[in-house]
Amino acid sequence: MTLILDLPPDVEAQLAARATEQGVEPTTYALQLLRAHLPPMGNGSATAPAVEAPEDPTLALLRQWERERDAMTPEERTEAATEWETFRNNINATRAAAGARLLYPYP
Repeated sequence: MTLILDLPPDVEAQLAARATEQGVEPTTYALQLLRAHLPPMGNGSATAPAVEAPEDPTLALLRQWERERDAMTPEERTEAATEWETFRNNINATRAAAGARLLYPYP
């Protein structure tokens, strides 16, 4: 579907600036905005598929870390736990020597 919008100059300038920040064309950015802000089609209509908003990058990273954690072998889990304990103890020792509050007061 082709849609022609008559944008006020200030909106057009803002759209162009945001698109440039994102490294995409203004038409691509406008489509991304529409997809992110249109509600899903829950009325049973089979004529148009529901549009998914892009995944939040932070949530994507957290899911990736969960997948990596779940794929670890028992030996890798033990090694990771040992590395964390060493890191925590070193941070606490350095802070204790300086008279600062411990960041990890509980084992």
